[in-house]
Amino acid sequence: MAQNLTAALSLEQLLSSAEDALRNGLFAAAESVCADILAKQPDNARALYIRGACLVRQAKRRTGLRDLEKAAKLAPCDPAILLELCRGLLADGAPAEAEKRLREAVGQFDRNPEILRDCAELFMRLGHHGEAIPMLDRALFANPADAATFNMRGY
Repeated sequence: MAQNLTAALSLEQLLSSAEDALRNGLFAAAESVCADILAKQPDNARALYIRGACLVRQAKRRTGLRDLEKAAKLAPCDPAILLELCRGLLADGAPAEAEKRLREAVGQFDRNPEILRDCAELFMRLGHHGEAIPMLDRALFANPADAATFNMRGY
């Protein structure tokens, strides 16, 4: 039945359903959809990103990081991929590499408040509060409603 469903949906619909599954914690479902896509399109950056994120969150970090690294090479300007790669590297105990990648991401996306907020959160996790605060200021100035959300996380 899953194969019939994947045949009937467009690639964009499949990727959207996989992202929804990832957001809802349905990692096996998202991973399965991405595996089907990658069987046909092994260089699909978005499918690699989603599958990599699922694998990292299921503690299959090495395999997930390989997918995220490949996705980052295929789509070097995609902030979601770079930030997920940084999160995966942190989870895998590689803070120096995560910080290096994060600094690259900040340089590319410093005008996007949502990306700045996510970068600031990762800098906080790395212990670089002094660098995170100006990013938060820029992000929160752009959208004051985000201030309450970020403060609720306990920073």
